[in-house]
Parts: sequence; C-alpha cells; structure tokens
Amino acid sequence: MNRLIAFLFLMIPLITLSGCNHESPTDTVCLLDVSKSITAEGVQTEFREVDGFVDHMHRGDRLVLIPITGNTIGETPGHMLSFTAPTHREPYDHDIIRFQKQAHEHIKAVEDYFTAYPSDSTDILGALDVAEQEFGNDFADASTLRAENRTLYIFSDFLEDDGTYRFATDKTLLSAQGRAELSRQLQRERSLSFINAASVYLVWIESTDQKHLRSERQWAIQAFWSAYLAPCHPRWTTVDVSSAAMM
Repeated sequence: MNRLIAFLFLMIPLITLSGCNHESPTDTVCLLDVSKSITAEGVQTEFREVDGFVDHMHRGDRLVLIPITGNTIGETPGHMLSFTAPTHREPYDHDIIRFQKQAHEHIKAVEDYFTAYPSDSTDILGALDVAEQEFGNDFADASTLRAENRTLYIFSDFLEDDGTYRFATDKTLLSAQGRAELSRQLQRERSLSFINAASVYLVWIESTDQKHLRSERQWAIQAFWSAYLAPCHPRWTTVDVSSAAMM
C-alpha cells in the first residue's frame, strides 16, 4: 500500500502542470525521446502525456517540447515546440479554446513526423543543453520563478548513445567510481544552472534496447543520471502504457 501511495504521489505532476496555488505562470520543458529504440507504444505515451498538459495550462503558462534526437544542433531545433497560453481573455474563453486546438495539432504533427522518421541515436546530454537555453530565455521574469513553477520532464529509456557515450555497453557505468567520475566530468563540461531552480522528473519510457539489458546495467544507468542531476534532486517515475491508452 505504501508503494502504491508513493507511486501515485509521483504521478501527480504528470496529470497537472500546476497545483492549487497559481500566483505566477509556470514554465515547463519536456524532453521527448524519439529514437528508434523507443517502442511505438512508448512514443504514443510520451506524446499523449505532454498533449494532456496543454489542457491544464493557465493563462501565461509556457510549455516547451524538445525532441531527443542524435543531432541536437541540426535536427532538434527544427522540431521544437513552444506554447504560451494567452493572457488576453476573450469572451467565453475563445482564446484558450483556440490556443488548445492549435497546440494539439502541432504536437500531433511532431509525433507523426518522428513516428515515421525516428532518430538513429539518442543525445540526452545535448537535449539537456537545449533545455538549459530554454530555461534561460526571458519568460515571465524567469529569475523570479520558484522551483515549483519551473519543471523539467525527461521521457526516455535513458540510454545515452551520442557517438561519444554508449550507455548500453559502456563499462564505466558499472562501477560506482566510474559513474561518479563521469558525472563530475560532465558537470564540469556542461552548464546546467537551471536545475537549481526547477523540479526535475525522469520518466521511464519502454524501449526495445532496454529489454535486452541486464538488471545490473539498468540500475547503473539510473544511478548515473541520479548522480549527474543530483543538485536538483530528480524524481524517477514511470507511465503505465496500458492505463494511459485508456485515458
């Protein structure tokens, strides 16, 4: 029962972009793994989740979707989506209705594209660099946003495969010392200043590659990302594909 309660608590942020207190706009960035290893059901699930976020956006809230591809500089920017809920109210909330309709259409278009043309590799680290830039953009005086108003979701199998690192086979990850040294090295090389002012959720998405990994390596991969993103105290969760399909 305690495990069930804990799981439901972790799932709350996936249902709504904000709590009861909505004094200031929220800034939400989602990284979506669209590599070939993610199953068709997994891709549908992650896009369904972020599509549902649109319906819970309040006026002034921003939602940014960043595909995790193998070519962060060349491919990812052309398929990023950024939505800001209108702040000028129209009669009968026609502005919100129109905004939601257009947002849903754009999200479906990106999903359809990557379903047909999935990425060959997975550069999660590069996608995090893009997220860093997005959180740094001037938005609703971003410097005043509290951590509870800034959220990062990473939907992935977390198998970094960017040409430099290949987490599915890298022996470094299998030792505590190796993971610690790699996480410290990457923290020095890359700027992740936003994580001190944002809540971060790591969402496991089903993949074909992950199914073939031994439990020891799966645990090591999770341990690495927990160490790398430790300053923001990341929270791990999962999405039940069968349940999501019924929503």
